[in-house]
Amino acid sequence: MGNHISLAVLLCNFFHDLTVNGWLLLGTSVVEGETAYVLTQENTWFVLWNPRDGKHYQSYDSFCPLKTVDCLVNGENVWFHLQPTRKMPITFDVSNNATWKPLLPKGFNSDSSSTPAEIKYRPPQIDLVNHLQRRLEMKLKSCVMDWRSPHPTRWSPRCAAMLSEVMQKLERNPASDTIALEIDRLLDTMKDYKVTGFPIHMAYQDMSTVIEAVYNTRIHSTEIPGTEFALSTYIHPYPNHILSVWIFLATLVKHQHGVFYVPSVHKH
Repeated sequence: MGNHISLAVLLCNFFHDLTVNGWLLLGTSVVEGETAYVLTQENTWFVLWNPRDGKHYQSYDSFCPLKTVDCLVNGENVWFHLQPTRKMPITFDVSNNATWKPLLPKGFNSDSSSTPAEIKYRPPQIDLVNHLQRRLEMKLKSCVMDWRSPHPTRWSPRCAAMLSEVMQKLERNPASDTIALEIDRLLDTMKDYKVTGFPIHMAYQDMSTVIEAVYNTRIHSTEIPGTEFALSTYIHPYPNHILSVWIFLATLVKHQHGVFYVPSVHKH
């Protein structure tokens, strides 16, 4: 969810997109201690918004948990509250020089800064990502067979297809309860097998880093006769060439009903 400042910035930008006059407010609360709120103005009315729970208060509302105000921030300037107490309620008229001191002088050209007016995001190239996903899976299978040599490696396409579905769901919701739910479903489907394995989740850097992460699980090192293997990869692309990589390697031993060992999602 982010901390109180990032939530307040997000809410402030949301109001800005709605053309609502707003400021980021830094101060203290009787509930949270140091905190960040959003201040909006409509005509002569000022409203204080708590980004954590969405509750809002009129500036003179005695039930507002905000205790003191230190500064206000928007896209034009930063204003520091000059009053010694800084206690609520206060006036939010930033043109009042006796109450508010601006950081930047009047007439300062904010456009002269090096901050770009617009951040351009490159859309993901789906075809290239799908190609990388296939290459990565083929390479990992080849590595597993090499690591197990001279023992034969038998693959289970059925289980691999189910692992692929699991990883796509985990990308959408990587919470621990989601992992447990999906593992329970997989165990129910593969109830004739003892299944051992867990998902690896990491940002893509290069293929060798992924291979090392899979090798370090040591799942390939089993020597139980009749063991089958299932391996599946899933890459979810994000803008600006950011790739979320999931790898699921599991072993299956028939006629043994065991527990699927999932200590946690391994992040790298």
